[in-house]
Amino acid sequence: MHSERRRRLWCMNLRSIVVVLVLLGAVACSESCQWQGTIEERDGVAWINNPAADPGPEGAEPPFALVLEQTFGAEEEPADSLLSFIIDMAIDEAGNVRS
Repeated sequence: MHSERRRRLWCMNLRSIVVVLVLLGAVACSESCQWQGTIEERDGVAWINNPAADPGPEGAEPPFALVLEQTFGAEEEPADSLLSFIIDMAIDEAGNVRS
């Protein structure tokens, strides 16, 4: 009987601790944890501005740029099957991709 009472007290204490932790987490992360960025569309491309990220020095060049050089497949093909039959791929000294 004494151990049953001890177990109940322990369960009540555990529940109280869990409730307090959940409430603290909810209060601490209410509005300060909300993402403050914006998403805008420019020329059909989604631009994401994340003020929390470090953009680097003002006016600095990006480390690399992606340029579309070639499209594989036909317009009628489903997008997930366009590259489904490539078996091997290599890059030559000039940076060209060969398959």
